[in-house]
Amino acid sequence: MKKGIILMLICTIFTAAGQYFFKKASETLVFNLDLFLNYNLIFGLFFYAIGAFLLVYALRFGELNTLYPIVSLTFIWVTMISVYVLNESISFSKISGITTIIGGVFLIQRGGK
Repeated sequence: MKKGIILMLICTIFTAAGQYFFKKASETLVFNLDLFLNYNLIFGLFFYAIGAFLLVYALRFGELNTLYPIVSLTFIWVTMISVYVLNESISFSKISGITTIIGGVFLIQRGGK
């Protein structure tokens, strides 16, 4: 189970990196042949694909209902990237939501096998 948890945590980091590159790609996204030359979009898809493969692989090492909730930690990494890299603002309600996510993942992991 520990291996599954570690793989899921790594998966969330790759998925969050993909979200960052999708955000950067959205700034210059055009729907023509240049779409295939948008490196931020390509990197985003690449990181998302790695995250997806890690998720599938991680599920070999534990129960779906215990491991999959870890994916919600992606919201935390995306928020950190948004605040510290993209200089977006964060509100008290977002901080409360992050705290709730952490608590939920902790409780689910404690109840898992």
